[in-house]
Amino acid sequence: MTGSVGYGFKALSLSAALTLLLGACSAPGTSQAQPTHSEVAASSSVAVSPSATPTPEETKSVAPTKPTPTVTKSSKPAQPSCGPKLTSGALTQLATKLPAPKISTGEIMDWKWDAEYADPSTYDECAALSWVTFPIEGATGSSPYIIALFHKGKYLGVATRTTFGFFPQVVRVDDAQLKVTYTYAKDGDSNAGASGRAVSTYSWDLNTQSVKHHGAFPPGYAQ
Repeated sequence: MTGSVGYGFKALSLSAALTLLLGACSAPGTSQAQPTHSEVAASSSVAVSPSATPTPEETKSVAPTKPTPTVTKSSKPAQPSCGPKLTSGALTQLATKLPAPKISTGEIMDWKWDAEYADPSTYDECAALSWVTFPIEGATGSSPYIIALFHKGKYLGVATRTTFGFFPQVVRVDDAQLKVTYTYAKDGDSNAGASGRAVSTYSWDLNTQSVKHHGAFPPGYAQ
C-alpha cells in the first residue's frame, strides 16, 4: 500500500506540474507577442516622414541680369571748349603776321603793328568770337588800327583789310557776335572832331564755321 500510494502521489504531482506549465504558456494576457521584422519596418516608415529634398535646379540661385547701357557714338569728334591762353609772346608773334596797314586810298603803308599797346583783355579763349585791337607803332589819335578776330582762341583773320584811322569801339553782343563802331572824319571835320560813324556786326556762323559781316564801313572802304 505504501509503495502504491507513493507512486500515485508522484504521478499526480508530475501531472499537476505539467498542467500548470501548459496553463501558464496559454493563459490570456500573460504573453506579449513580439513584432515581426516586416511590422517593425512598417512602423518605422509611418513614424518618420522624410522631408522633401529640393532638386539642384530648385536650389540654384539665378543672379538678376543688368541692362546693357546704350552708348551713342557721335559722328564728329568733340571739339575743345577753350583754346590756348594769349601770352605776350604769342601776341608779339601775331603782330608780325597781321596784314600790312592799307589806308582807304588802297595804299599799303610801311608801318608796324604794335603788340605792346594792343589790348589782350578782350581776347577770350572760350568764346565763339573774340578780338584784339592793334595800333601801329607810334600811333596818334587818328592813326590806323586793325582788329584781329578769334574763335575759341583760334586766330581767324582781321575784321577789314582796309585799316581805318581812329580807335574802333568794339562791344560784345553775345558769345558769338560783336558790334564795331568805326569813326571817320566827314568833310570839314578835323581829326579831333571827327563825327562820322559806321556800325558793323560780326557773327560766328556755326553752320559755315566762319565769320559773317553785316552793316556799314566808313566811306572809301577797299577790300
